[in-house]
Amino acid sequence: MNFYKGTPPGSILQEMENTVVQSCDQREQQNTPLFLKEKGGAGERGNFFSREKKFPLSPAHSFTLIELLVVIAIIAMLAAILMPALGKARDRGRSTNCLSNLKQITMANLLYAESSNDFLVPYATDMMSGNRHRWCGTSQVSSNFGESASYDPSDAPLAQFLGGKGVISQCNALRDPPKSFEMNCGGYGYNVLVGTLYPGEYSHEAYASGFPVKRIRHVTEKIMFADSAIMVDANGNWSPTPSNHGYSASIEAPGGSWLMNPTMHFRHNRRAAVSFCDGHAETMTLEDSAYGDEQYMLGYPCKNDDENREKYFDPRY
Repeated sequence: MNFYKGTPPGSILQEMENTVVQSCDQREQQNTPLFLKEKGGAGERGNFFSREKKFPLSPAHSFTLIELLVVIAIIAMLAAILMPALGKARDRGRSTNCLSNLKQITMANLLYAESSNDFLVPYATDMMSGNRHRWCGTSQVSSNFGESASYDPSDAPLAQFLGGKGVISQCNALRDPPKSFEMNCGGYGYNVLVGTLYPGEYSHEAYASGFPVKRIRHVTEKIMFADSAIMVDANGNWSPTPSNHGYSASIEAPGGSWLMNPTMHFRHNRRAAVSFCDGHAETMTLEDSAYGDEQYMLGYPCKNDDENREKYFDPRY
């Protein structure tokens, strides 16, 4: 602060006051926390907590009806594109689950054969009499006339090779009706020609045992288990005029003299999960939907003739 001769006293006092105020401001700035030094903070004599933020709202910043409709249309188009892909991905997941289940059942059957002098598990030991036993368990009622039956898996011949309880994991793609013919097979059927000692014959001796493993020809082509279903009525009983899918513990072969209704179910986008006598599993495509059952996705992965019966189903060829 400089004082010069001739300076009026009032000017000197004003200059001293300004110097004191400036010094106080500098000291306040030094003692103010950093987070308060922004605009509007206490360091600039403002109220930090009462600052106002202004967000301009004007017609120039709002959506018009046309813009909203365009956005909705784009979302709808994306959904239409993605939904089929998501559906196929979900179906592939279900198919993979079925392949895993079928491999487990097939390995259980091969282990059964090792402990049963090379004979596979019989499909139905009492088919020609009481008809209450299946490879997947025992039922309290007979299904001789197509009645719905529930099989207890704990009494199945494969139970000891399936965790002791014999429970077969359910196929997620097959819905569970209130009553559905041969329940507790998991939605999988056993190739009847492999599950009998004399394929194609109907006798007590033929159903007493499964076919010997070492006598199966072309094991990589012979079907053992597969996705299955059967046509049932509203009560779950077999019916030639069906209203729903029911469970089937068997896979019926094409061709032959009996001309059985097909029970292989191509429920995975026209494909069925199939296991073979060598232990591997894969999916096969519906090729012949005999007897007009294509609307129910029941049929064969081959032509419905004796040649393909021998190639894929009959273990003797």
